[in-house]
Amino acid sequence: LKGRGFKILPDTQTYVAERSGHVRLRNNKLVVSDLIVLEDVGPSLPVISYDSDVYIKGNISKSVKLNVNGNLQIDSAVEGIQINCTGNLLLKSGINSYSNSFPVIVHGDVVSKYFEYVNIQAYGNIYFGNSLNSNLSSYGGIIGYGDKGGIIGGISYAEKGFCIPNIGNSAGISTTLMIGDNSNIRQQRYDLETQAVGIRSTIARLTEAYNSFRKNYTAVERNSNPLFLKTEDAIYTENLELEEINRKQLTLSKRYERACNSKIIVEQQIYENVFIQYMEQKISAIPYKNVEIYVKNNKIVIERFHRCGVKLA
Repeated sequence: LKGRGFKILPDTQTYVAERSGHVRLRNNKLVVSDLIVLEDVGPSLPVISYDSDVYIKGNISKSVKLNVNGNLQIDSAVEGIQINCTGNLLLKSGINSYSNSFPVIVHGDVVSKYFEYVNIQAYGNIYFGNSLNSNLSSYGGIIGYGDKGGIIGGISYAEKGFCIPNIGNSAGISTTLMIGDNSNIRQQRYDLETQAVGIRSTIARLTEAYNSFRKNYTAVERNSNPLFLKTEDAIYTENLELEEINRKQLTLSKRYERACNSKIIVEQQIYENVFIQYMEQKISAIPYKNVEIYVKNNKIVIERFHRCGVKLA
């Protein structure tokens, strides 16, 4: 057999894979690959999980739950499926999830020609042509392409901001874009601070007991006392946990600052019935062409501009 991803042992009869992955034999060609290639995904398996990159060339039956620990590419139009992907998601056509009932969670970037009635949560950026009545949420940026593309309907949030050709449409479909700090970041910051307060209190109590041991016992007595040794270990462990929380708080602080400095760039047209929300503040945007929307002194500002290629925060 010819192929790749394997080696042949001296007996010339035994083939050993050189990597973990998918084995495929076709036309006397053996391939061991990290990429799983599928023609179609049928209804016989309602939940499908792969621990590698996946490329689906054909159709996917409705209501399938697809879990991929890696990147996922789908060539055909996708309808009514649930996706959980730890890598990037490339939809060469697009996705329609019918009344937002099937969530799509992606830990990398999402690229698609269109979204219709879908909930997208991406930890990376979202790139698309058109979005209709969909809810898009990104820890990165939301970027539309094509002069006629844009967001129509739904509620969208981008931590790094938006760069969109058009928002809304001439029919006045209600469309909301959110910028700045969001409830997710606020809740995480609150939870971390609550944990930190509890740990500091525990360290204070342990330190008090530790100092009492040092005051009342000699070094030899302390080092043979199980309770003292446990107290010493507990202080060390609690301090490590506090350091980890401090690192997470620093990361969240950077995300918070980035979110508060994010902008919405509309390169073509913003229509009536488009709403911009910053925390509890929500305003109705005035129909304009070429606008830049940002927050200044805790107020939403909408300005017209005469330039292209404005970078996201």
